[in-house]
Amino acid sequence: MSSLPATPPINSLKRHESLQAGLDLIDQGFTLIDENLCMVAWNQTFCACSNSRQA
Repeated sequence: MSSLPATPPINSLKRHESLQAGLDLIDQGFTLIDENLCMVAWNQTFCACSNSRQA
């Protein structure tokens, strides 16, 4: 039986950068909220919307 070569795990920073890049492709404001109602992820569109409402 042949086994596949082990692939190195994606480090946490790379995973975060990939997630952020994906979220920033969404053209609507987006947030991810955890079970404690804490915002754990958001995209640039959300930031732009939030900043324009405060002005």
